[in-house]
Amino acid sequence: MKRNILLFGSSSKLSLNILYCLSNTEFVVHFLSNNTKNAARFSKLTASYQIAKSEVWEIDEIISFIKLKQIDLIVPVGESEVIFIDQYKSELENHCHCHWVTPTQQFKLAVNKHTLAEVLKAIGVPVPIQTRISTEHDLLEFINVSGFPVIIKPTSSSFGWGVRKFSSLDALITHYRKNNLFQKDYVIQQFIEGSDIDCNIFAEHGKILCHTIQESPVRSGLNFNPHDTIAFAPDENVLEEVTKVIAKFQWHGIANFDIRRDIKTNKIYILEINGRYWGSLIGSLKRAGVNFPKIAAHYALGERIAIPDMHRGLQISLAKFLKSLVSLKPASIKDTKFHSYSADPKARMMQMLEKFR
Repeated sequence: MKRNILLFGSSSKLSLNILYCLSNTEFVVHFLSNNTKNAARFSKLTASYQIAKSEVWEIDEIISFIKLKQIDLIVPVGESEVIFIDQYKSELENHCHCHWVTPTQQFKLAVNKHTLAEVLKAIGVPVPIQTRISTEHDLLEFINVSGFPVIIKPTSSSFGWGVRKFSSLDALITHYRKNNLFQKDYVIQQFIEGSDIDCNIFAEHGKILCHTIQESPVRSGLNFNPHDTIAFAPDENVLEEVTKVIAKFQWHGIANFDIRRDIKTNKIYILEINGRYWGSLIGSLKRAGVNFPKIAAHYALGERIAIPDMHRGLQISLAKFLKSLVSLKPASIKDTKFHSYSADPKARMMQMLEKFR
C-alpha cells in the first residue's frame, strides 16, 4: 500500500534529489514550496505541487495540506524545515508522522560553523584553526597564528556560498572593510590543502544506523562548490571521528559532514555539518547503494527495514566524461550525476536555468 509523503522546502537541487530517491518506492510524494522558482513544480515525480501562501512556514496551512492530501509523513528539505518540524512536532504528530529531527538547541549548535568548532575542540575532534573576527586587531592576531592562506565564510551557508580564499593581508583587510564583515557573522579559518570528504549519516538518538563516505580529488584553487567527481569507499578514521560527534549531539535523523584531508599529513579535519539532505544524495544511492530518504521514511513510520552496507563506487564529473571520449576507454554518461536527470528531464532543465529566471 502506497503512503503519502509531504515534502516541503525551497531548494530545487535538494528537492529534486529527494524526489528521485523516493520515486519507484512505496511512497507518493506531495510537494509544498515557499519558493516560486523551485524547479520541482515541473517534476513528474510529484503527485501534486503547491506554493505556500507565505515565504514563512505557517503551521495552520501545513496542517490543512496534511489533512487535504491525507499525509502519512512530513519530510523537510532544508535546515529551516528541520527546525520547523521540531518546533511544531507535537501539533504535527496529531495528524501524521514526522521525519526524525534533532532538537533545535543541539541542531543550531551543530550547523553553526563557529559553535561546532568550539564543541569539537572540547571533545578532542580535529578542526582547523578558526575564529570569529570583530576588529582588525583580531584579524592580525589570527594571521600571526595561522599564517596564509586562509579562507573566510559565513557561520551558516550551503554549497560553498560566501567562501573566499586569501593569500595576502592587504587583500584580506580590504575585503573585510569593503563588505563590512567585522559586523557580520563570519569566521576566518586556516586553509588546509587536501581532498574533500563527505560523510553522510542517518542516526537514532546519537547512534549511526547507516552511512556513506565519499572523497573528491585535491583542489587548491578558488572553487569551493561541491565536486562532481567522487569515490565512495569505507574509511574507519572518518567514521570514528563522525561517530564521536553524532554521540555528542545525540543526533537524530540525517546529516552531511564536510571534512578535509590534509594532503601533507593525511590528517582529517571536520569543517562543518549540514543538518539536511545533501547535493550528492543520488550518488549515495546509485554509487554506494544506500537510499537515505527511503530508509528515513520507513524508520519515521516505525518500520525497521533492513539497511544495506555501503559499497564502493565512483561518480565522475561531466568534464572528466567529455575528456574520456577522446581516449581508448571512453566513460559512460551513466558514470556521471547527469544520468539520473533523464528520470525528470523538464524539472532538471529548469533547475539548471533557475539562476537566469
